[in-house]
Order: sequence, then C-alpha cells, then structure tokens
Amino acid sequence: MPDTNPFPNTEHKGAEFSGADMSKAHFNGVNLSGASFYAVLENANFAGSNLFAVRFKETNLGRANFYNVDLGESQLSHVNLSDAKIHNANLANVSIENVNLVGMTIDGVLVTDLIAAYKQQKKLVPEPA
Repeated sequence: MPDTNPFPNTEHKGAEFSGADMSKAHFNGVNLSGASFYAVLENANFAGSNLFAVRFKETNLGRANFYNVDLGESQLSHVNLSDAKIHNANLANVSIENVNLVGMTIDGVLVTDLIAAYKQQKKLVPEPA
C-alpha cells in the first residue's frame, strides 16, 4: 500500500475495519472515534488522529506511529504493538490486554522498562493491610 492517506474523508467515526491489510496506511488527522479495527496496520501512521474509544482486537500495530493522538477510553486486546511509538498522547482509561509490547515506546521510554520498574517498586513497597 502506498505511503499516502487513502482516507480523503477525515470523518470515520464508528467505522469497522475488518480483515483488511492496511499496512503503511496514513490516518493523519482522521477522526476514528468509536471505530473498530480487526486488521493489519503494521507501520500505520495515526498522527493527529482522534482514536477516542477505538477498539483494536487481533490487530497488528507493529511499528505503528501514534503522535498527538487521543486514545482515551480505547481497548486493545490481542494486539501486536512491537516497536510501536506513542508520543504526546491521551492514554486515560485505556485498556490493554494480551499484547506484544516488545520495543514499544511511550514518549521515548520503553514500555517493558516501565513495567519492570513498576513490578520492582511493588516488591519494595508492601501492600497496606
């Protein structure tokens, strides 16, 4: 797929993208709030997109770019996020389950390092009785 925005209409609220290979697609500035993805989105670019309450399920988002996006309330389940980059994003109340996070960064920090630091901190600070 060419490295262009195949979505000239920037309004795709609630759309369902199922079974498609949209590798390298550019969704720059597209409103995808409430959309559902069951697709291949490897190397996709979501810069400046509204992804509020989007559902990614069984989706390949390897090496995808999420820059200046609103991912609030989104759900990611059984997703490949390896080497994906998230920068300057709203991640409030995002649900992430059963995902590959190897190499993924948020604002330049490896997510696997963040998780390891969190687990280490939990070992050092006992739970209140």
